[in-house]
Amino acid sequence: MGEFNIDGYCVFSNNLEENSRGILTYVRKDVKCTQIFPNIGFSECLTLELEDDKHHKLNIATIYRSPNSTIENDMKIIE
Repeated sequence: MGEFNIDGYCVFSNNLEENSRGILTYVRKDVKCTQIFPNIGFSECLTLELEDDKHHKLNIATIYRSPNSTIENDMKIIE
């Protein structure tokens, strides 16, 4: 995944190595960040927890829904 590196940033991805597509999210290296792996049954998402120096936490998620998504997949996103 070296071709996706940007100086000064950490790159997080969802199973990009296993698929020919995936989600990438870049976070500045000076931001404390951990990737979270929720058990939601939906693989086209990337969830991160950011924390500041006062231990305030913020969870962010990047979700991709294909235009060809199935009804079952749509229901997993809604849940």
